[in-house]
Amino acid sequence: MFSWKHEAQERLEAMMFAHVGERDFPCVGAKAALAKGTLEVFGCTRIDSAWDDVRIHDALLRFAQAYRRDKTMYRSFAVVFDGPDDLSEAAFERALWQRVQSLSDKDVWRGQEYD
Repeated sequence: MFSWKHEAQERLEAMMFAHVGERDFPCVGAKAALAKGTLEVFGCTRIDSAWDDVRIHDALLRFAQAYRRDKTMYRSFAVVFDGPDDLSEAAFERALWQRVQSLSDKDVWRGQEYD
């Protein structure tokens, strides 16, 4: 539905790839996905805004559909927000849970079944 790309997509993707590629990054699955080229990074504007929620939901639906077609191991989907950089831990958690609730609401709105 929304196929446009965030203006900082390449920068956010490079930052995520570099972070996952760091020696001490703990998630082996994400490291494997990065090595296989199956780590998908989705750049968005602000974690404390619903602006990109429908785009994120669309991208998650496409990611799930692609997995159903090809169940290759070690796929990862990372949403990376371009700010804000100055949230307290409590404000970050509040924004994160607001995004999660919004995505859950989009599942209901769009008639998505539980996986």
